Amino acid sequence: MKYNLYITPTFERKLKKFLKKHPELEKEIEEKLNLLIKNPHNPSLKTHKLKGKLKNEWSISLTFEYRILFVIEKEKIYLTNIGSHDETMSEIIKFKGYNIKIVEVKNGK
Repeated sequence: MKYNLYITPTFERKLKKFLKKHPELEKEIEEKLNLLIKNPHNPSLKTHKLKGKLKNEWSISLTFEYRILFVIEKEKIYLTNIGSHDETMSEIIKFKGYNIKIVEVKNGK
């Protein structure tokens, strides 16, 4: 099953800020998102369900230090946050009520 990928306005803002600090990770983000839409539980993503206030979200590893958070609903994946473990845990993202738009992933199949 192939998933549709969406971004929240918060993720879009965080991604722009993240890429200014870490432009060298742009290709890695693209590769991880391509894997994510094909199979969110691909072992190389180290996908895991979060707990506590983020219990509705999942996380994948971008690098050892950075990760991407998302919500899965049926065949839809909503990207909610990107950053270090501490950065992504310090903010609680409210998913419902966001205006959502489809994000284009280069080389996505």
